[in-house]
Amino acid sequence: MRLTEEQILNSQNNLVSFLNNFGSTIYDNFDLSSKQLQTQINEYSQKYFRSTKRWTKDEAHKMAFARYRNGYLGFELIEKLNNETLNID
Repeated sequence: MRLTEEQILNSQNNLVSFLNNFGSTIYDNFDLSSKQLQTQINEYSQKYFRSTKRWTKDEAHKMAFARYRNGYLGFELIEKLNNETLNID
């Protein structure tokens, strides 16, 4: 299962509900086959998250250049990221 950063930030309550429900399903049905498990993952993810298509490498570069993340991160987090430094020892 893959979630985008945007899905997690915009759906934090749904993420908690998803993890609780999915965790219960695994615990209660420990003998699920991998196919059944994948079906459960798909059902829960469709229930709790808006679908997002995977992007290509070129699309990712365009999104980075356009600062796409700034549209959903919020001012405080953007400021924190802008002031972040890399310390290499």
